[in-house]
Amino acid sequence: MDIRDLTNADVVTAELSATDNAVLDAIEADTTTIAGDTTSIDAKIPALGQALAAASVPVILPAATITTLTPPAAITGFGTSAKQDTIIGHVDGIETSLSSIDGKITAVNTGAVVVSSSALPTGASTAAKQPALGTAGTPSVDVLTVQGTASMTALKVDGSAVTQPVSGTFWQATQPVSLTSTTVTGTVAVTQSGTWDEVGINDSGNSITVDYATTGSGTATGALRVELPTNGTGVIATVGAVTAITNALPAGTNAIGKLAANSGVDIGDVDVTSLPALAAGTNTIGAVKSVPSDIDINGSNANHADKYYTNAGAVTDGIIWSPAAGKRWHVLNLTINVSAACTVTIEDDLAAGDNPRLKFELAANSGITIPYNKEHPFSSGEDAADLLITTTAGNVYVQAIGYEV
Repeated sequence: MDIRDLTNADVVTAELSATDNAVLDAIEADTTTIAGDTTSIDAKIPALGQALAAASVPVILPAATITTLTPPAAITGFGTSAKQDTIIGHVDGIETSLSSIDGKITAVNTGAVVVSSSALPTGASTAAKQPALGTAGTPSVDVLTVQGTASMTALKVDGSAVTQPVSGTFWQATQPVSLTSTTVTGTVAVTQSGTWDEVGINDSGNSITVDYATTGSGTATGALRVELPTNGTGVIATVGAVTAITNALPAGTNAIGKLAANSGVDIGDVDVTSLPALAAGTNTIGAVKSVPSDIDINGSNANHADKYYTNAGAVTDGIIWSPAAGKRWHVLNLTINVSAACTVTIEDDLAAGDNPRLKFELAANSGITIPYNKEHPFSSGEDAADLLITTTAGNVYVQAIGYEV
């Protein structure tokens, strides 16, 4: 085996020379000696640890050694209360100043503050700086200047201003105003005087409310009523969709009032939702005959069935077809093949007992195919009854095609 193919599960045996074995034996002997010495040392060392130093090795000093130990020299310059005299004086002064400040702050918070003197900043307003406005009807000693829009422009007091205040007594409550054009915002009441000319109205995309009388014919509440004269000659070109007609259309000879033969008139597709019962007769449209009620004639072949059965050797009551509950088998084509000469019996497995429906002899390696009419198939006598086969010898092969309803 190549050493590169070794795994951790492989065992390798090395053959050493006599010299190598001698060296290993010597190493083993030395190791044994060391182990013995270590055991002796462990017995001579007491248990480690002292009261104040756990897990340590105790050291015992002789008296002569202890006396020779030199204590550390005295340390000078320690801070004492005698050395803090200057700082203590300063702290006492600060404490006194704080007490005085605290008293002044308390006085400000709890009592009135008296300002003995205060210098005002330059340009501050004083009583000497206020103009003597005087009293109503008396000219003021001082002159006040009122500035206009900018740069000392005088205020407009003539008709050039946009809005002018007007005061005084008017000769009537409502004053006539003449305007070339103006824009009116909001609602304005207008009273007609004389004859008005017709004008066009632009709703600007909004709705316009029109007041109208509610008298006249019609039943729609709040609708704009239009009266059409009985002798009118006008023609309504287009009528929108009519959602409902309150009154029934009167009977008449017109096609719209009474649907007549309408020879040559195409009235489009007509859906007939119901018809009266058809009279009995001999025609198939009047009476559908010769078709059993359980025949699958809808063309969907939903009930179509194709059953296959085989058995090696003779069989008794072999199940060819087992219909579902509430259904029966209907055979349209039956094919049977046997490998040996035998008697074949086909039975209907009724609740009262097996009912033989078909029995015949077949030669070896022969078969038979029996077709049935769709209108008269080979059918079971009751629901959920199996179609059975019994043979006396040989292998049997069966195919039954029909439907289950």
